[in-house]
Amino acid sequence: MSVKHVIVIGKKKYDYELQPARRFTVLVLRELGIEEKVPNEELPKILLKLPEIIMRSREDESSKQSEVMRFRVSPEEKSEIERMAFENGFESVSAYIRAVALGKFRV
Repeated sequence: MSVKHVIVIGKKKYDYELQPARRFTVLVLRELGIEEKVPNEELPKILLKLPEIIMRSREDESSKQSEVMRFRVSPEEKSEIERMAFENGFESVSAYIRAVALGKFRV
């Protein structure tokens, strides 16, 4: 049984999931590609540091992104992609497309 939560940092929502087991809990932040097995006794400490972990992960990702990709869509497709990106809590369409394309977020 997993438990889904949301944390808000600035104006951005981050969905995360806790998948408890006997001795460990798996912390999953799909949007950032994080899936970590955490000892249950360490979980409260990790959750307190979650905003810091998210911010550090975002900084690491943005510093690696140097390549540009372009593609064409219809006006209707553009509107739908933008709507889905923001409804799912992404701060940009690029972040949404990147997460979906890399399998870090499922539509």
